[in-house]
Amino acid sequence: MKKDLFGRQIDDLRERVEGLFHRAHTHPEATVRDEALEELSNTLEELQVAGEELRQQNEELAAARSSIEVERQRYQELFDFAPDGYLVTDPLGVIREANQAAASLLAVSPDFLIRKPLVLFVAEEDRRSFHLRLKSLAEKERLENWEVTLQPHRGKPFPAIIALNLIRDLEGKLLGLRWLIRNVAEQKQMEDGLRESGERLRHILEQSPIGIQIYESDGQLVFVNKACLEVLGVSNAVEVKGFRLFEDPNLSEEGKRKLEGGEVVRFEVAFDFEKVRGSELYSTTRSGVIHLDVLIGPLSLGKKGTGTGHLIYVQDITERKRMEEKLHALSLKDELTGLYNRRGFLALAEQQLRLSERTKKRMHLYFVDLDGLKYINDEMGHEAGDATLMEAADLFQKAFRESDIIARMGGDEFAVLAVDTEETTPEVMISRLQKVLDTRNAEKGRRYKIRISVGIASYDPENPCSLDKLISRADESMYQQKRNKQV
Repeated sequence: MKKDLFGRQIDDLRERVEGLFHRAHTHPEATVRDEALEELSNTLEELQVAGEELRQQNEELAAARSSIEVERQRYQELFDFAPDGYLVTDPLGVIREANQAAASLLAVSPDFLIRKPLVLFVAEEDRRSFHLRLKSLAEKERLENWEVTLQPHRGKPFPAIIALNLIRDLEGKLLGLRWLIRNVAEQKQMEDGLRESGERLRHILEQSPIGIQIYESDGQLVFVNKACLEVLGVSNAVEVKGFRLFEDPNLSEEGKRKLEGGEVVRFEVAFDFEKVRGSELYSTTRSGVIHLDVLIGPLSLGKKGTGTGHLIYVQDITERKRMEEKLHALSLKDELTGLYNRRGFLALAEQQLRLSERTKKRMHLYFVDLDGLKYINDEMGHEAGDATLMEAADLFQKAFRESDIIARMGGDEFAVLAVDTEETTPEVMISRLQKVLDTRNAEKGRRYKIRISVGIASYDPENPCSLDKLISRADESMYQQKRNKQV
């Protein structure tokens, strides 16, 4: 029951009691007494009810006060033991309350802070801007966090982030300020470290001798280094800003599907700059075709990215390809004569025999040995012997056709695999070879004559045999001719 209502009830009862006394004095009859007593009884009952209501209200009020005290204690504990520094000040920044975290940040006790202006703990270089901000708070409805350097009572200054909450009365008048203070020195060090790491990484990417590209998840190019620009024939990154990975004419459909599925893709490609010009993706100063080794993999772009992009390594391997082709040729060619070596002959001859089986064309294998090469080496030196081998190779190339497989099998032995035609029967070919040989030996001023022994083995596709068997037969034929010469 509210106090003013209970007061009105008391006043009403008092008037009724006074009225009873007045009637009792002016009318002393028994009837009046009875009425007065009954009225008094009713009044007492009403007083009892009012008293009970008042007691209940007092109990509710006591419970409410207890609950408020519990909440106040809870708030105080949260305030005191919060991990961040909390302060409550008046509008001028004079501290009224401070929790333990704030006191620890400022290297004092909480009691020491009470009634101290907060500006005393602001570093000298930041005090002017701090005062200006503090003065402008009353007119602001929305506050933004700001960074300030705080100077603790003992120790070094540290960077802090301050968040503010204004305390206003019902009329909007500023009564005080609630401050949240957080030491961000470690965060700053971490940010500086990340920034330095990012700069180092970017420098490494920029200076990498391997071309590097980074694409967003939609295929938009967002980074390209100097090495890659050189490969593409572009002077600066602005010129390829609109380039999209999936629009690259040199990327196969299968490669695109794998990339969209998040797979790592590696391939070698003959990069055609004419295709680039035809698609008008970007302007390039290069032309022709180069060979590239390309590795593309998924790349997480972090919080600022829009998902998983792609990291691409691009390396120009054109020179390596040329070297590989040269090495491959060297592995099949005899370095001295330029003819195929034994390995090259065996590889090509196997293919030719398989072709013969399909076309049903006969072939002939000529196995040739230079007679007297040892004598030339011993009497005239190895330079003369090498010259003889090169001269013999030249003679074989003149006597046989370009389509025939001519090889130096090793030492002083040569082999020729020729397809049989009416113009290239063994008789015709031996006659042609002998004519070329005679012409050369007849040249004036020669110190020695080139002499050869030739063995012939024919390959019949209707009755095929292995290449080893064919070589063995030709070799035996050649040695038979040598023996006949000796006889």
